[in-house]
Amino acid sequence: MHSLNQFTINTAVWGEVNIAPRLEAIMTTINDCDNAELLCTIVQQGNVISPAVFFQYLSEYEHVQLFRLILSNIIKEPKNRQYRISINTPIDVIRHFSEFFPLINSFDHQRYALEILENDINKFGHFELKVLEKISKSPNVDLWLDDFGTNQSNFDIVNSNKIAFSKIKVSKELFWALLPEDLVFLDGLLRYLSKKHDVIVEGIELNKHVQYISNIPNVLMQGYYFSQTKLSVNA
Repeated sequence: MHSLNQFTINTAVWGEVNIAPRLEAIMTTINDCDNAELLCTIVQQGNVISPAVFFQYLSEYEHVQLFRLILSNIIKEPKNRQYRISINTPIDVIRHFSEFFPLINSFDHQRYALEILENDINKFGHFELKVLEKISKSPNVDLWLDDFGTNQSNFDIVNSNKIAFSKIKVSKELFWALLPEDLVFLDGLLRYLSKKHDVIVEGIELNKHVQYISNIPNVLMQGYYFSQTKLSVNA
């Protein structure tokens, strides 16, 4: 686990909050890590706020401001360049992404993945899809579908080809729901999804999960099991 520099942001609903970003390993194999997700701990006056709740009450301007601070934070650390760093990217940021192309293009040695939120998919109109199409042509930026199996992240989205997703993240909730009930279906689902995309399974917590997923091609792993993995940016 690697922590980035903390920073403070002022918001209309929450007031002043402290943001502590960190990287969580996404394992290609049990020993190899080429990707990492940026996660944030949010603290207000000593109290931790759930990220899901915090981001829900940010304004469009605040989403854009925070995304800019996170990008700048990533760029400051040269050792981050060995990883593709994924960032949850709400529709408010997509709508203003023209502001970020100069920053991304100026530091093209850093690779990113924008995790498109499942709740935003049905809100995308012609403008947002055109922005995503432009983003997908950036050599150092990938688009990932977040939380397949929840809300709007479903087969219609995967098969529509409207958005050029390079990876699909299978939600922890779906993985855990299927794991004890229907291993045959889970195996078939992951193999189907991995025919056209790399797949990341969230919620890996036990060695038996690692062994199970390791037998399926093009499937990566993320979860508590790897929480003690020391990304080499710590070196």
